[in-house]
Amino acid sequence: TPAIAMQGKCDDATTGAGQRGLYFTLAGTTVSATGGGNITFTGDNVAVASTNPGSIYMPGVDVLASGGTIKIDSLSDGVVLSTSGYTSDFGAISGGTSAAAVNIIGDKVISAGTANVKTTGAVSIESSGANFSSISLANINIDSGASSIRIGKTTDTGSSITTSGALAAAGPISIYGATITVSSNLTSSLASAAITLKASGNINVDANRTLSNSATGGGPIILWADSKIGRASCG
Repeated sequence: TPAIAMQGKCDDATTGAGQRGLYFTLAGTTVSATGGGNITFTGDNVAVASTNPGSIYMPGVDVLASGGTIKIDSLSDGVVLSTSGYTSDFGAISGGTSAAAVNIIGDKVISAGTANVKTTGAVSIESSGANFSSISLANINIDSGASSIRIGKTTDTGSSITTSGALAAAGPISIYGATITVSSNLTSSLASAAITLKASGNINVDANRTLSNSATGGGPIILWADSKIGRASCG
């Protein structure tokens, strides 16, 4: 049983921009389970505006937990992690600590403002369905202390995913989709931890980008393009 659970559903079948299962109208809201325990947000919409998706809408919300799991689940709808000019924090705020796992779920994921994830736990961003209909990692900052980072379900063969900003973890980093574009450096600091990119189509690495394991002894770098036909490239 979560220490904190919030669930909301919007039954309005029109497609205006305001339908939200969970709508945090006041920036600066803090939801805290710093004494321990899980936090779960679940949002659902009957209809979602394609131009402004989000059954969970967070203009600037801190979701803080010392441990357990923080689960932001917008089901097959979308999640807006922050809005322009505002900052949302997940796990801990700057200067704080958290060991919570952070799991963000939605077929559409966006952060128009800044979304910071600070934890030493595992971090995952994945679709509810088979793949994302759209995802932007711009403005989503994951602290390098995370024990692992995973973008996309391991079975995702339909998403177009582009990294944005340096992505680093104290453990494995994995990205799954149809087309993966690496526009930032990817770094693991744990010996033998793998960086894995698996795409059913192309993997594109922009110029002057580095995929590396900085620990003594390093770790495997796996680029698996055209995965449906079984070809892989490892370094």
